[in-house]
Amino acid sequence: SARDDHPWNEPLAAFIRQWMNTGRPLLGICYGHQFLAKTLAGPDHVRRCETPEFGWTDIRPDACPLLPAPVNAMVSHYDEVVNLPDVFRVMADSDRCAVHAFQYKNLPVFGVQFHPEYGPAEADFIFNEVARLDPDARQWFIGDSPDQLPDACKSVFTRFLELN
Repeated sequence: SARDDHPWNEPLAAFIRQWMNTGRPLLGICYGHQFLAKTLAGPDHVRRCETPEFGWTDIRPDACPLLPAPVNAMVSHYDEVVNLPDVFRVMADSDRCAVHAFQYKNLPVFGVQFHPEYGPAEADFIFNEVARLDPDARQWFIGDSPDQLPDACKSVFTRFLELN
């Protein structure tokens, strides 16, 4: 959990601050999304989800440069980003998560809660591991696995790389 204290937290936060000074793009996915919010907004902006998301759900972008259109994407998280200050722009949500994507200060600094990097095979492996480690997690599983990774998910990385 990004909420936990780990020995790598301060070195990672220092790296984030140092990287941001370069002006080069930065993308945090899931844990990275949450850790970016914790580092840039503070620990009160990451909490345990009221209803965790596991499965495939519709991500609704709102003027998101990384996600051109709604997409059914893989999700797997117990924690979420909440109540971001005005220096953040929330750019996507889902039925269970109000902050699925954000941008920080109009900089090329982005976080996405969903997993654009995982296709159905990887997602099935992860979901089986989650269910094995937490038998109660099945109650939060949603959506059906697509046949392949949606093109809109793949475009997140292409669009991010074009920012560089």
